[in-house]
Amino acid sequence: MRNYTLTQILAVAGAFMVITTFAFSTSAATSIDFAISIGAVLAGLAIARSSSAVIGLATAVVGAWSILVTLGIFSGATQRWLDFAAGSAFAVAGLVAGALLARSQRVAASPLVATAGSNGYRVVDQDRVAA
Repeated sequence: MRNYTLTQILAVAGAFMVITTFAFSTSAATSIDFAISIGAVLAGLAIARSSSAVIGLATAVVGAWSILVTLGIFSGATQRWLDFAAGSAFAVAGLVAGALLARSQRVAASPLVATAGSNGYRVVDQDRVAA
């Protein structure tokens, strides 16, 4: 459950970064985006260790790149759009990692074999029956 919460926090932080990129002044947005990027690197490394290595490492790499962008490699509109893209990537990565984690937990929780006394079908949900 802790990892799922982490993925959702990453998604919300990415969405917030997208909003702040154009809602605040450049200096305020740069400071906020810098802080979110540091958090995204840490979240990406935690996700890579626990649930999805590819998504976690990709998030950490995008976060590291975003840190460099906010430190001043680019300026003006280029920096603003790169920060916007990084925020979008964080949001999508958080949602996808959360969905994959929830799916893997759901599959692990469902029984794999029908019992000997059953009719050959196993109940997955109350409203759905799987063969």
